[in-house]
Amino acid sequence: MTYGTPTWVDSIQAAIVEQLVSSTNLPRDRVLESLAEDQDHLQFPPADQFLTCRPVSFPVCVPSVAGAGRVITGFDATWRVAVFHRYLADQELRDTRKLRSATTGVLVLVRKVISALQMFSPVSPDNPEQAIVRVPIRLRSFDLQTRPIRAGSSWTCTPTLWEVKFAADL
Repeated sequence: MTYGTPTWVDSIQAAIVEQLVSSTNLPRDRVLESLAEDQDHLQFPPADQFLTCRPVSFPVCVPSVAGAGRVITGFDATWRVAVFHRYLADQELRDTRKLRSATTGVLVLVRKVISALQMFSPVSPDNPEQAIVRVPIRLRSFDLQTRPIRAGSSWTCTPTLWEVKFAADL
């Protein structure tokens, strides 16, 4: 496989979302693509568990710009995938069952997200031998300390941040 086929943000976003849907077994309507703030998703949540996926930042890879000019501009981007979980939906044993359940636990879903994207190399729709990233996607960090999004909320959000290096043909 060759890496670094020029692409743009929308192609990477689509590949990440598709990978999340296929690997977490969540229905497509539970993997949201949005630039909205976390609390905005809770007005009409699609389910007791869902994900949001969005690009966050796009620092330019300075050596690639200096070497290739604007034709191929490298980006060292960050994507954010957040696991939303209605924490108080389980009234009996709410701490243990919703945290560790093998089917609906938040820890299981966080692990599925990490497993789905760690070292994932999305490919070009035109050529499955050409990756649209310069290196495989890598986990930058995640916050396992689930916390209420706002005081009195029954929701928690566990964000994961991903390093996505790609080149754009501007």
